[in-house]
Amino acid sequence: MSEIGKKEITPTLLKYVLPDDCSDEYKEANAIAAKEVIEAIKDGKDVEIKNVVIEGLLILKSKIIDSEITIERTKIKGHVDCSYAEFKRVLNFKNSAFETDANFTAATAEKDIFLDEATFLGAANFLNLTVNGVFYGNSTTFKKGANFNRATFEKGIFFKKSNFEEEADFGSTWIGTSAEFIGARFRQLANFNCAYIEGNAFFKTAIFEGEANYVGVRIGGDAEFTNAVLKQWASFNHVQIKGAAIFNLASFEAEADFGSACIVVAQFPEAVFKQKASFNSVQIEAYAEFITATFKGDADFIGARIGSNAQFYQAKFEQRAIFDSAQIKGHALFNLATFEQEANFAVARIGSAARFDGATFRNQAIFQASEFAMETSFRGTVFVKDVNFQNTSFRTVFFGEPETQFQGKIDLRGSTYDRIEPISFWEKLMEGFSPYDRQPFTQLEETFRQAGNENLANKVYYGRKRRESAQITIRNPFAWLIDRLHYSLTGYGVQLWRLLVSIAICLLLGTFIFHIKGAVVSKPDIQPPPVISPQVSPEVKSPLHIGDAFRVSLNLFLPVEIPSGADWKPSTCYIVWFVRFVDFATFLKLAGWIFVPLLVAVLTGFLKR
Repeated sequence: MSEIGKKEITPTLLKYVLPDDCSDEYKEANAIAAKEVIEAIKDGKDVEIKNVVIEGLLILKSKIIDSEITIERTKIKGHVDCSYAEFKRVLNFKNSAFETDANFTAATAEKDIFLDEATFLGAANFLNLTVNGVFYGNSTTFKKGANFNRATFEKGIFFKKSNFEEEADFGSTWIGTSAEFIGARFRQLANFNCAYIEGNAFFKTAIFEGEANYVGVRIGGDAEFTNAVLKQWASFNHVQIKGAAIFNLASFEAEADFGSACIVVAQFPEAVFKQKASFNSVQIEAYAEFITATFKGDADFIGARIGSNAQFYQAKFEQRAIFDSAQIKGHALFNLATFEQEANFAVARIGSAARFDGATFRNQAIFQASEFAMETSFRGTVFVKDVNFQNTSFRTVFFGEPETQFQGKIDLRGSTYDRIEPISFWEKLMEGFSPYDRQPFTQLEETFRQAGNENLANKVYYGRKRRESAQITIRNPFAWLIDRLHYSLTGYGVQLWRLLVSIAICLLLGTFIFHIKGAVVSKPDIQPPPVISPQVSPEVKSPLHIGDAFRVSLNLFLPVEIPSGADWKPSTCYIVWFVRFVDFATFLKLAGWIFVPLLVAVLTGFLKR
């Protein structure tokens, strides 16, 4: 053996280093006894052991150790018990292998601990461990359980690319700065229940093959799970993250639960939720970002509170999307989102603009009793099934023609808004409106009147009356007759031309009838006009002049008598069969009593209220 491979023992040092090219057989044959190492430590000597085999029980329980211990690339064959020990200086087990259990329960390390690339073939127990320095466990392999429950790490922990074959328990740990598990693999339960991390927590590219339990975890900085894969149930229930929760490109292959979590910023762009994703009652102080995220199971945002914007641009919801009672103080952006199943925004509150431009709702969309404090945009939105806007409150609502499509029914009962754009879209809204209720029509009519658009307001009123007319049947003959007369004669008070045409027809017909020879006679109390021939009698033997016939028709038609045409009265001669001129005059008088008051009522607007 070369000189470097010899054992060196001095009053202050135990050093035993074998060359890297030593065979395993040689190492076994030249193993160092654990007892010798213990004695050196008791004597206060520093220990430097590399590329060696240690045989026997390494028991340092309850010892106060002033030595600096470096045991690298070494196989420790016996049980290691450092419970309740106190290490004053650096403890280094880099690339070493613990072939049986290693117990560091309640141990204290005032400096750093290095376990990089170490392998624990037995149970690794670090329960109640206290490390005042940094704990390094990068690329470490734990073949059996790794218990760090209630451990304290003043200056952070590093487990980059570490492998936990069985349960990894970091429950109730306290970490003074950051915790790094980048690229780590958890093959069974990863338990961080009630852990407290003062700084950032990094789990980028980590793989969780078992359940991931982060219930009640508190993180003082960011929590990053970019590209992480969570294959089993993942619970972040009641987690508190004072920075950003970053799950870019993360994959949740089982249920993910963020219920009642409190987060400053939530970032889930391109994340995939293959089963139910629960954000029930989550509180996000700033913004939430789910751009191009995919929800293959139910997306539960019931009661979520978001302090700023919520972005779901191009998000895909393959099952139910439930935002019932959610509150978003900023913008709610669902542009180009796809909702394959029910989308429920009932009782939601959006404090700023809400945009659903280009979104597709393939199943029922529910916005019942929701409130949109600023503009709402449905430009290019496609609603394949029914839409429920019952009791919804809008300000300005934007649609797109012809891009916005309502292919099912629209329930607008109780909904209110200040303005719709473009205003021509109102007809499409009213076409799909079901079940019928008067309020949506009166709301739209009032909106147009306040905007000074009386013409459109009248059209809406007319459309409402036509819908109501369809519900009046002949079983109620009086109401049916009144409605049909109202429609036929006045167009429900907004089509004055109908009444004017009716009046004109009556007057013209009267003019034609009274222009017939023998239609009228002079009134008895009126002296006949002077005549040239003494043979002319009081009866008019020749037809009245067309102007006089019109005056007679007008006089008879008006409910009050006027001087014009008052000199003549209808005769009792027959017009045709059993109809006499006086009978026609009676008809004309009755028509006048009906049409003239109707005209007055239309002109005063009474029939439109």
